[in-house]
Amino acid sequence: FGNYRQNVCARHEQYYNGEIEMRDALTGLDLNVVVEVGRLFPLKDGAIDESYPGFIGVLLDELAKRANFSWRDSFAVTYGPGEGRTYTDLFLWGTNAFDLYADWMTRTIERLKLGLGFTEGFYDASFILVGKKPESVAQKASLFNWLEPFDSKVWWSILATIVGSAIFYAILEILNHQDHKHDKLSFVKNLFFSSLIFSQHFMFMPKSHAARIFSGSMAFWSLITVSTYTANLASFFVVQHTPLIQINSIDDAIQAKMLICVWEGSAAAEFVSKKYDPDFLVGKNSEEATFEGIANGECDFVLSSVTSWEQFEKDKGVNGDCDLTWIGRVIKFADAGFAIKNDAGVLCTTLIHNVLNIHLMEMHADGFIEAAWLEYFRKNQDIDCNAVA
Repeated sequence: FGNYRQNVCARHEQYYNGEIEMRDALTGLDLNVVVEVGRLFPLKDGAIDESYPGFIGVLLDELAKRANFSWRDSFAVTYGPGEGRTYTDLFLWGTNAFDLYADWMTRTIERLKLGLGFTEGFYDASFILVGKKPESVAQKASLFNWLEPFDSKVWWSILATIVGSAIFYAILEILNHQDHKHDKLSFVKNLFFSSLIFSQHFMFMPKSHAARIFSGSMAFWSLITVSTYTANLASFFVVQHTPLIQINSIDDAIQAKMLICVWEGSAAAEFVSKKYDPDFLVGKNSEEATFEGIANGECDFVLSSVTSWEQFEKDKGVNGDCDLTWIGRVIKFADAGFAIKNDAGVLCTTLIHNVLNIHLMEMHADGFIEAAWLEYFRKNQDIDCNAVA
């Protein structure tokens, strides 16, 4: 590639002299744009897909319409930074050679220091971890899970207490009422009443002091037993949904000696490589490859971004089993937009930056960007994990 960045200082002077408004300063210009081919800008047979040019294509078309410039006849494409280079290197080359680098570029302090300018963001590039949904100690659903709060010895003891209490209560009543005639169902009734005590229903009607004392002690025993069962049941459900290893941040993952797949050359990779031991970072040459890494067992987590995860979450090829999820908190908040050379006096490229920002802010305000994302997801989503769940 040569150098296709245009001199727009004459247009800036027109604006400065009040001859044109800033929002109209690109009218009639053929903007020289470089775009990265990928998920947001796919090509069909080497050309723009006229049926749907991708999210980036939709965004550029709308900007061209509002600012009255053209780009479709004056764009070039790139396929990434290549081996041994970072995206920062690619952006520096692209913004030096073209009027605009049209892809999502994460705004970082380091890149700003290098003279890169960033338009209003349209991509949530905040760094996050994505991994397999945490395993738990839960058992499969069963009709007998209600037995779990007590072990078998306790249940047998409870059963013995209920049966024994029915017998002992009957003996106490007989001893204290020799003339009382008991029918053959007395034991069955006593057993039924004794069982009800376990559920906190007191149905006995003792006629002797000994029976009253005994039935009162049974009621107290029932209170303690049921309270213990309730507490154990609550604890059982809490433990059931507690992950075996809890990861809430990248620090937790590193301390647990887990491996993290990172997209080599990306802003996220540059950020973590400066803060964490590289032995725990597994470099991949594309964003898709990082998710392949977790599927292949090469790493435990993927270092991704919010909007990237929103795309891959709905991709059957990546998350077909709906077993991936966002893990923990945002690692670092960031946004991303187009990149432009910060040049206020040589070729005055900063003018392009300012014009695009006006229209991008208006596109945010009137809901166009949100609608464009919804259209993108509608066309590209091939699995709905919420429906699967």
